[in-house]
Amino acid sequence: MNDADKPFIMYKRGWGNVSITPRNAQGWRETILWVLLVVPIMGTFLFWALRHGEGESPIIGVILFTVAMTVWGIGGMIWMRRRSEVIDFEELLALKRERDAQRSGRRGR
Repeated sequence: MNDADKPFIMYKRGWGNVSITPRNAQGWRETILWVLLVVPIMGTFLFWALRHGEGESPIIGVILFTVAMTVWGIGGMIWMRRRSEVIDFEELLALKRERDAQRSGRRGR
């Protein structure tokens, strides 16, 4: 898949500062589908909590829910990242500085 066909854009602003956004209609559809995948996780937890909310085992359900949500979230980030065009602002700024330096060097001659 070339960059023009990818449904997401990932903007990098240094280490750890990343945002992923849908690029086109396909990206929005896939984002909505991914968000809807949380409904079965929530529904299962709510069903379980209503039946077993009191007693000795509530912590087990909370832990399983937390693990499921963590897997869902991290999985979504990895999946979207692999289907994203990456725009690295650090690289763009370095190119701009280099170009500005070349232009100012030409004016001085």
